[in-house]
Amino acid sequence: MENTLEDINQGFDKGCRYDVRRAERDGVKAEFLMDLSVKELNDFIKFYNEFAKQKGLQKANKKMLSLCNKEKQLLITRASFENKNLVYHAYLVDRTHARLHHSCSLYRSKKNNVNGQMVGRANRWLHFEDMKYLKEKGFKIYDVGGIGKADEVKNISTFKEELGAEPKEYYDFKIFSDKAKKQIEFKTKIKNIITLKFLRKK
Repeated sequence: MENTLEDINQGFDKGCRYDVRRAERDGVKAEFLMDLSVKELNDFIKFYNEFAKQKGLQKANKKMLSLCNKEKQLLITRASFENKNLVYHAYLVDRTHARLHHSCSLYRSKKNNVNGQMVGRANRWLHFEDMKYLKEKGFKIYDVGGIGKADEVKNISTFKEELGAEPKEYYDFKIFSDKAKKQIEFKTKIKNIITLKFLRKK
């Protein structure tokens, strides 16, 4: 993010740069939302959950997203065309780092009667608009949310590389409350007891 916008754009794959220019000419609009209202957050969650259903993914974690929004650590961006929402991006943010958490589109839905290629272009264009917005706000790192080599994420990883993404190694972790820790310990004990009884029966 410390590079110029021109350098960032030049880091895109040739086809990606074309899509960005084409979406701009088509008149796709971008919106950037932080400190979302209840309606704005629910609109995103509904949109994402319909996408997740199509893809066989888990639904959005409303509790987590609501908490991040409350702490002003959630940025939602969306691309629209003729008042139709085409693409949403959701980022988890701190003062300098923006990590892509969700990206979704509904080009397979009859509700959005638009060309699938237009949605693909809008998605790439929105990534560039996100980068411009975040750069203006002083962010230093634009994290595309990880890549992988498994077959089920191969296409997504290729897409992220087309955006000029450079692989970096990070570690994900979770911090549990004392209550959650006790619940995990209790469940583990129950599981161990059941396993022990099963072994004794054998």
